[in-house]
Amino acid sequence: MLLVSFAIFIVLMVIGTPIAFAMGLSGVIGILTCSNIDVSVLVQQICGDLNSFSLMACPFFLLAGELMSKGGLTSKIIDFCSALLGWIRGGLSIVTVGACMIFAGISGSGAADTSAVGSMVVPAMREKGYEDGFTASLLATAGALGPIIPPSMNMIIYSSITGDSVGKLFMGGYIPGFLIGIALMIMGVRYAKKKNISDKVGFNLPRLGRTFVGALGAIICPVIILGGILSGIFTATEAGIVACLYAVFCGTVIYKKLTWKNFWEAVYEACKTTGMVMMLLSTAAIYGYMFARAQVGNQLLEWLLSHNLSNISFMLIIMVFSLILGCFMDMLAVMMVIMPVLYPIVLQLGIDPIQFGVMFCIASVVGAVTPPVGSYLFISMGICDTTMTKMIRYIIPMVLITAVVMALIIIIPEVATFIPSLFFK
Repeated sequence: MLLVSFAIFIVLMVIGTPIAFAMGLSGVIGILTCSNIDVSVLVQQICGDLNSFSLMACPFFLLAGELMSKGGLTSKIIDFCSALLGWIRGGLSIVTVGACMIFAGISGSGAADTSAVGSMVVPAMREKGYEDGFTASLLATAGALGPIIPPSMNMIIYSSITGDSVGKLFMGGYIPGFLIGIALMIMGVRYAKKKNISDKVGFNLPRLGRTFVGALGAIICPVIILGGILSGIFTATEAGIVACLYAVFCGTVIYKKLTWKNFWEAVYEACKTTGMVMMLLSTAAIYGYMFARAQVGNQLLEWLLSHNLSNISFMLIIMVFSLILGCFMDMLAVMMVIMPVLYPIVLQLGIDPIQFGVMFCIASVVGAVTPPVGSYLFISMGICDTTMTKMIRYIIPMVLITAVVMALIIIIPEVATFIPSLFFK
């Protein structure tokens, strides 16, 4: 059954079928032709996997990010980052990464992060002499911080599968996210020096104060979201609703740029992204059901125990496997398929579930910035009007930075578990 489904899936992917339809069709055909399972069982599996309170947070955080962008907060964030960091050589690349990091604390979506910040910084970077290939690569990788720095849609989905605390996963993403962000900033500074780019602006304390006040509405949003979750005032799903209400308040009352037209555009974009994600998750549930029937988890656990692999070796294998798989498939779908198999093994081996969860959620993002199917790459390519050929020499070292941070989490668990340990006992 699995072999037939995989064979059909590969054929469908080769001929260009969207991954959600490829997974759904191949799974259904494989089950119907190689087993006597009733179709109603598949419907129950799909509905059961999507029937999760945690998943309800995804559309709300996506909508909050869109509303913040339409409401004028993105430009305020970029102005503040420019005043704070623009006096350094390579300041524009630093501002790009910094703005993505702040916006990541609002949207939880890499696609929203990439498109919102990219549309505003790309013209300035091009004017100062940055190559479009470098700009697109930096933008895609910095945008990938959206699902790493909380609130993270990927972590919400991971939590819905495993039952782990969303709050712990959120807090575990801070140190890795900041390490990746700082490394990208350093790369931007080195690039500016190598290319002799002069993009510094003089440091002006009054300007910094003005832009900070202007961006305060956006900066406070992550504090409200995480503060409410950590204090127990509301759940992650309720935090998404609060973020939406706050975004509407900022866009209409504080910045006065959110119109009815912008509001419905934001709703449309959030619904479109939500539909895509839910379609992936529903079709991935079919493969998860086949994995469970074939007892793949038990067989994998027996193989691992027979080879006496250490926890570090196991996590490194999963990391490399995820990075390779992410080059060819959407990792959210992969997460839904393999996590029900892997998670019991993680617990059986005594691995900290938050350590593993943060590492795997970062791996699920890397696939979006690696060719040939990296979605963030295609967004940044469109914004910068460049090609994959011009990006490839820059995107590889940026992906390696993310891989190094993942390896640090595996070797030093405190990279992911230290902050959660301060807030959760």
